[in-house]
Amino acid sequence: MQLRGKTVKSVGWGLWISLCLMTTTVWAESAGDLLPKALKGEWMATSIDSLPVMEHSPTSFQLKDGKVTGNAACNRYFGSFELNDDQLVFDQLASTQTYCADALMDQELRFLQTMERVAAWRIENGVLLLLDGNDEVILKLARSGAK
Repeated sequence: MQLRGKTVKSVGWGLWISLCLMTTTVWAESAGDLLPKALKGEWMATSIDSLPVMEHSPTSFQLKDGKVTGNAACNRYFGSFELNDDQLVFDQLASTQTYCADALMDQELRFLQTMERVAAWRIENGVLLLLDGNDEVILKLARSGAK
């Protein structure tokens, strides 16, 4: 069947190809960040291995696109992570090398070493709990800006 010099069949193929391209684009955009909504945003550490975080020492992390970034007290750090349901593992952590007061440096070292032990996560009463391989809470975090 002819329609303005084109067959209906070719119009159908063009429409089909356009729909496929649009579907692929939408899927690719939504698949770019598969992070659960509950984990999105910046989180501030409140305790590290049951010890409270020192005041005025921003210790944080943010997950996005398979990368973790944040402040370890003195230095910025970065690395990668793998997330599978409630399992969370950080890998290839590195940081800048600024020197701070000894107490802050100790806290930073403790934080980074603890991050390497994380095996799972859960949220209880708005608090993000990071757990080791024995399901023991090793880090507690609150949403940035939360009181």
